[in-house]
Amino acid sequence: MVSDALGEKPSRMTVKNELIISMNGKASSLQNLCFINFKLLFKKGVVFCDEFIIVTNEAYSNIMTAQLKPFQSLKYRVIYESLQGGTLAAVMLASILCNQSEILLVTVCDIVTDGEGYKDTVLQAKELARQGKIGNFVNKDTKEPSGMFICMNGIFSNAVKKIENDVYMICRQAARKLKTTNRYLHVPVRVMEQLTKVGIQHNLFSKIDFVIPVKMDFEWHDIDTVLDMCKVVPKDSSLRKNCIRYHCEDVCILNESNKKLIVSNDVCNLSIISTEDVTYVTANDAMEHIKDIMSNSGEQYQGYYDNGRISYRLWGTHEILNLSEHYKVKKVTIFPGGSMRTHKHVHRLEQWSVVKGTATITIDGVCKDYSRSDNVCVSIGTLHRVENRTDSDVVIIETGMGDILSETDIYSPGDIGSTSETFVQNKPVVPDIVPLLPAFKDNLWGGTKLRDVFGKQCDYEVIGESWELSAHPDGQSIVADGKYEGLYFGEFLDLIGKNVMGWKCDSLDRFPILIKFIDARQDLSIQIHPDDEYALENENEFGKNEMWYIVDCEPESYIYCGLSHNISKEEIRKRIENNTITDVLNKVLVQKGDCVMVQAGTIHAIGAGILICEIQQNSNCTYRMYDYDRKDKFGNSRELHVEKALDVVDVHAYTIEKQKEIKTIGDKGSTCRQLVSCKYFVCYQYCIVDKVQILVDESSFISVIIIDGTGELYIDGSDSRCGYKAGDSFFVTAGHKTVVIAGKCECIVTRV
Repeated sequence: MVSDALGEKPSRMTVKNELIISMNGKASSLQNLCFINFKLLFKKGVVFCDEFIIVTNEAYSNIMTAQLKPFQSLKYRVIYESLQGGTLAAVMLASILCNQSEILLVTVCDIVTDGEGYKDTVLQAKELARQGKIGNFVNKDTKEPSGMFICMNGIFSNAVKKIENDVYMICRQAARKLKTTNRYLHVPVRVMEQLTKVGIQHNLFSKIDFVIPVKMDFEWHDIDTVLDMCKVVPKDSSLRKNCIRYHCEDVCILNESNKKLIVSNDVCNLSIISTEDVTYVTANDAMEHIKDIMSNSGEQYQGYYDNGRISYRLWGTHEILNLSEHYKVKKVTIFPGGSMRTHKHVHRLEQWSVVKGTATITIDGVCKDYSRSDNVCVSIGTLHRVENRTDSDVVIIETGMGDILSETDIYSPGDIGSTSETFVQNKPVVPDIVPLLPAFKDNLWGGTKLRDVFGKQCDYEVIGESWELSAHPDGQSIVADGKYEGLYFGEFLDLIGKNVMGWKCDSLDRFPILIKFIDARQDLSIQIHPDDEYALENENEFGKNEMWYIVDCEPESYIYCGLSHNISKEEIRKRIENNTITDVLNKVLVQKGDCVMVQAGTIHAIGAGILICEIQQNSNCTYRMYDYDRKDKFGNSRELHVEKALDVVDVHAYTIEKQKEIKTIGDKGSTCRQLVSCKYFVCYQYCIVDKVQILVDESSFISVIIIDGTGELYIDGSDSRCGYKAGDSFFVTAGHKTVVIAGKCECIVTRV
């Protein structure tokens, strides 16, 4: 997504989405004007950023979902604040989702930029970020800050930690407990109530000396009021049509409607904003009163605020064109892949006319495609459903006629009982094999082997981990090819349905495992993982049992795994304090092909010079006990979690299991070895000479991680082939099928 002409990009863009007008936390039609710039800003950022992180109020979730529909192929996440918070807290919440060495470009959606200078200014500021500075974008004439800045994430979070520690700690502690649904994170009320409304410029930047002003060598406008909006809307915009000013001075008119003419006569110092359902007339110096007007208007006009002309849904939008006592005309837009729920009306009938695209409509269990100019009548009490199975929008003109035309006259199958069996559920096509791209982590102990050995593409100087199969919110794999290319792995699972995981996962509320490569150029910290009971209660996570497969290692490489003898928790605490904890750990020399199971509660560490494939429970819960007094690149000691570690530590001596027997399979000399079998996963190592067939059933998916070699992966009887090379990752959906791994390779196959 990077233009070569623009050079390198900051890693992330965060957008603080603050709308101008609100009523009881709901968006009015006037607020939709404020989103005009959102898509523009998003598009400008594409050439600079790998990922977008948007922070906004949870009340605007439907609007955000609709606005982001054109950007589904891009990487983005949204943080929803349950209550309004300060700008510092918003950016800090975004910061905790990013690695410390990533460069953040922070902007606000109410800034409109124009001109080529935008590119040059951002690239200039990025050089400051690389030098450990914060580039603060300011007006080139007034020197006033714009709200935009760029910096390394570690620099920003460190500054917040030192100056506004309360905000820092609340955000960090809340990180594990945020309710997460793939791209969307929800900050609960209890967290927002603790966060003070602290600004960045006054409370942070004014107190540090490495904030460098960056002159914005381009035209920009800060959209604080409707008047500001009037100033930046282009002269040839459709919003300026159907407007007459007669003997007027300083009068701005924006007219969203193409059905009415706005005429102003002999007035001055006014702004007139007209939408299909509301007209706002204000003196230019009194615009700040709009919030008071809306909040004090009472129940008499509440319906106008709560029910805008355009309503946003997960599947698309509907727009009211005409409304009378006994009929309502709507323009219904269904996004590509969108689908309404099956429902019926008991007080009205509907007449549909397809005006754009091809709609798939199910009426009383009969499914049929309807194209432009086709008409459909849905009688009272008839179950129906509309889908868009195409790659472009479907538009339908809907006329509802009856006694009740509101959303209250909608009944889903779950409300109807036995009638739910009369309709057809059309589910997305389920692929057999899903190639995945990893999420990367730039741990300070990482190296370059994942790039050098496996060809992993990442901008980080060092890569500690690549998460090859992951639906964890701290780093999700991405679908690499096919119909669902670009989706986060968790999004893919939600879209396709839980059945692809297999019936062994039916009782789970999340994907069960996580598979990663680890490149330990330096020693990892002495650490420990909790079991399920402790982790779910304290961290809202699974516990973490894990298996290490040694992909490669330098001579005399070793790991620490468990205690060498029984020991008390008090002695462990003292040895951490006096730097002798390693004296009581099992130090195990390892070589290529070794396998080690690390159970929850076991003290462990990976030594320097080892490349590992790790299969684990789907958890990122690690308690660091000891870290050799190391400092990160920003001069900070990494956080220790001694008390929690002592809560979960197994104080008994640890015995490493013997390596499993290697079995020859097939007549070409291929081999298979069971690496580990536990309640959470089963792993096999295959060394394939020609090809191997692996049966997949409805009990479980399988994961295939290529350690070495090249070849093809396919389903027996299918013409579709997936080429593979060392480092590749594939997810094979559950079901009755046979997977063929052809070529010469070493791979690890995992199932639950």
